Amino acid sequence: MAGYMRFHFDRKALGGGATLRLFPLSCIHVGATQCDMRFVREQLARIAADPAARWAYMGDGGECVTRLSTGDVFGQLLSPDQQQDMLVDLLTPIKAKGLFGVLGNHGARVYKVTGLDFDHTLCARLGIPYLGVAAFANLVVHRSSYDAYFHHGID
Repeated sequence: MAGYMRFHFDRKALGGGATLRLFPLSCIHVGATQCDMRFVREQLARIAADPAARWAYMGDGGECVTRLSTGDVFGQLLSPDQQQDMLVDLLTPIKAKGLFGVLGNHGARVYKVTGLDFDHTLCARLGIPYLGVAAFANLVVHRSSYDAYFHHGID
């Protein structure tokens, strides 16, 4: 199921500027050996420093390998629970700029085995709306309206 949200941004909300910069945060894969934490922290610092920046969580924040899923359960550096805790720590300083989140295929691994939704729980902990598999959004920037569709991909 897809969700729909509408957002209004005026000059004041964007720090006095006329531009909205939207960062799709996808495929961070905290817990994977390939996760580039320096790059992740650089992007999060950019968002924090920019009054016009907003972000959408696009899934796969964690590696989320389970015993029954694809991937190396023993090769990941953190458990899915620790991965989520790290994501909350990383994203909390910019949570006020978060618009919403959607499901990723790695979070779906946890759901298939446990019935618990990694991505939904992450969004709840951050206080941002979780819109499920996909999101339709209408972004009104000053007097201009933009329609956008957000979806992580297939499982």
